[in-house]
Amino acid sequence: MTQATAVTASGITTNIADRVRGIPANPFVAANARVAKYRTAGHDIIDLSQGNPDGQPPQFMIDAVAQAARDPADFKYPSFNGKPAFLKAAAGWYQREFGVTLDPATQLLATAGASVGISAVIQTLVNAGDLVALVGPYYPQYEGSTAVAQGRVYTIATSPERGFLPCKRQCDAAPVGRPYAPQAA
Repeated sequence: MTQATAVTASGITTNIADRVRGIPANPFVAANARVAKYRTAGHDIIDLSQGNPDGQPPQFMIDAVAQAARDPADFKYPSFNGKPAFLKAAAGWYQREFGVTLDPATQLLATAGASVGISAVIQTLVNAGDLVALVGPYYPQYEGSTAVAQGRVYTIATSPERGFLPCKRQCDAAPVGRPYAPQAA
């Protein structure tokens, strides 16, 4: 077993687990720093890095949040799997948007955001050393969660010319079921 990395900040030394060293830096931290730098310099910035809203939500959403905040049924945690009404509404959305029928009780899970959901799925399905093929560009959470699970990432590159869809040749070349060592960046 190797020694954990010691990190000292504000006079406090903390041992950081070895498995954490493989977690890539969050690109949103760097993007937020760049946005702040240019805003401080007086530039008008449209920040698309995290899907941040650029305006106020519609009034009906604000009213719904205010109503839910006053409802005593919402003064406690919901059931582990999510509120049945929400899950039923989500299943209805999938049916309308994609023609996919889902059972809200067995095929949907409410999470506290996309990052939590992605992390939960990867932690559930990926073992140490497993290969995870990602079609790039991808949301950074996939790579970070794979690193926490001690999996390995194989990126299938795409391009705007192909509508960011991988070609069959690229998918066939993915080292599924055979050893793969990622190239150093």
